[in-house]
Amino acid sequence: MRLRSLDSVLLPTVGNSQMLDCDGGWTSRRDSQDARIINQYKTLGSGGLFTGQFTQSALASGSSTSCIESLHDGLPDQWKTAKGLSTSDPNLYKAKAPNGYTWLENYLNGQ
Repeated sequence: MRLRSLDSVLLPTVGNSQMLDCDGGWTSRRDSQDARIINQYKTLGSGGLFTGQFTQSALASGSSTSCIESLHDGLPDQWKTAKGLSTSDPNLYKAKAPNGYTWLENYLNGQ
């Protein structure tokens, strides 16, 4: 018997299913093959989980859009602007934010 409470926590984020958008928010990047496997697991469907895994899957909408990073430091300009940070400081990514983490760590944690 599966633990449905654990499924509800793990299934939305299992694997490489999310990415950060240019605003620092989490967005889905689950492709059609991943969605099929998750659905098969949830419905106790028959067949192999990895049938057709080598076929080209359709990427989620917007998943191939790049963020503008004028300094190539891992911090999108859009996120910096929303946080009121400089878009021209080459050391911002490694500077400590008020919470004690670097600005890059904050972005990568979706904060």
